[in-house]
Amino acid sequence: MVTPMDRPSPRKHHQDFKYAIISRALHRPKELVASCTVEGLTATWNAISAALSSEERIAPEGLGVKILGNAEGPVFMITLPPPERPNEAYYLCMMPAGSQVEGKRLFPSREAEGTSCFRVFGMERSMLLDGGLTGCVVDWTASRRRNYDAPDDPSPGAFWEAVVQVIAGTRRPIHTTDASLEVEGTEPTAAHHAAAAIAELDRSTWLAGVGQPLPLGFPKRFANARMVASWGEAMAMLATPERADATTGPMLAIRTAMGEEAYGPTIARLASATQDLLARKFPRVLATPEENHMLSMLLQLDLISALFALEQPALARFPIASDLLFLYAEGRLPCAWEVERITAFF
Repeated sequence: MVTPMDRPSPRKHHQDFKYAIISRALHRPKELVASCTVEGLTATWNAISAALSSEERIAPEGLGVKILGNAEGPVFMITLPPPERPNEAYYLCMMPAGSQVEGKRLFPSREAEGTSCFRVFGMERSMLLDGGLTGCVVDWTASRRRNYDAPDDPSPGAFWEAVVQVIAGTRRPIHTTDASLEVEGTEPTAAHHAAAAIAELDRSTWLAGVGQPLPLGFPKRFANARMVASWGEAMAMLATPERADATTGPMLAIRTAMGEEAYGPTIARLASATQDLLARKFPRVLATPEENHMLSMLLQLDLISALFALEQPALARFPIASDLLFLYAEGRLPCAWEVERITAFF
């Protein structure tokens, strides 16, 4: 059996290039569109090479890109130099986030914002427990990485078919990591986690999944949570004093631990960021302006608490913070929770 300690680390040149392109797609989409040519990718590869020792450098042989769709809805399929070690990528695929699947065909988004938000997929070399090699399909966002089982072979066609299945919801994830992307080869800090969470919510379709059956691959930690039946039931649960106490309690403890001088500016910054996010993204889903305003305020309180917990993990005793943010990004509405688990959502 091969243990993680036995697996060779990915080559730095290969890995840094992969993360540079993923980061560009998730955080700087205009730069991705402008640079996704053979010449632009080669320039990125060479720029990374310039910062490495001669022993770490790899020739860009095999690096290429194929562009599908059109200027309003481009799909970029990048082929990397052949991978040799686990976690090195065969391919990267970037497509507009609103892309849809009909049958076995993928249709890129043709919305006006089609090139302002991308989904990112890849196929990486992976090592089995017996030492054998296979390919692993990966779906990256700003705040998590999902692994899917290997396609039938490491060909571009098999990878493309796997991507279509992921988008259609027919390919089941085998592992999800709730962690911020390593941006440009740096280790993410707590502040990076919070910023990545906001970026992920900004890319999501807010509350789009409420009332719908759970999709394939929902994490097991939500298996025992109850789905509420209606907006009326959801609002009744959201407005209970117990739920408000569960959110404000950790905040009061943080306030005491930090002191007012440090706490005030932090809260003001997070309040401003979440208010701006909700003003742009929150849909008016309820019948009256008053109800929508109350729901928006409740969500803002949740978001501030969860983001504070990401930024101040040593102070915040709010273990469900990442679960709240995950559900919001999935278009769901967390309605009730205990100390360490979500108990109901819509």
